[in-house]
Amino acid sequence: MTWRSVAGLLLAGAAVVAAGCRNTADGAREDARRAAREAQKAADDAKKELDRAAREAKRAAGEAQRAADDARRDVQHAASEARDAMREAGAEARKAGEDARRDARASAADLNAAKQLLDVRTALAVSQEISSASDIAVRSDEAGRTVILTGSVPTGAEKDAAGRIARASADGLRVDNRLQVAARP
Repeated sequence: MTWRSVAGLLLAGAAVVAAGCRNTADGAREDARRAAREAQKAADDAKKELDRAAREAKRAAGEAQRAADDARRDVQHAASEARDAMREAGAEARKAGEDARRDARASAADLNAAKQLLDVRTALAVSQEISSASDIAVRSDEAGRTVILTGSVPTGAEKDAAGRIARASADGLRVDNRLQVAARP
């Protein structure tokens, strides 16, 4: 082989390689452009998704704020109702306490009046001045401030004695002596 044929072969090989390189370079440039387009599309899609997520987050934040405002109003309303209920309960408790004190005083007064009546009945029953205490009824008026003697005794002296004994036994009470004098058969 001659140097010309070798050189021709080398030139032919170089032309093939150069053509292949050009094809390879063009392909690489095309691949790079395609990759850039895909990257741009992916970036655009990501931006759209990010914008959508931001809108969704903003909407959710607005809903959360409205829910928080509603909850705050509900708590304030409940607290106001609780304060009102506590005031009412306090007023009712004060009234119940006052009623209980009044009822206790009335019960104590009733108990005292009953004790006074029992003391008068006992004093009349054991008295030597009264011949028959069983014919004398002892009761009080509605207010419990007056002892009322009713029934009959055989003499005026027994009527006077019964009044005196009742006054001595009924501390602080007035005595209304309505006994009748009637001789016994």
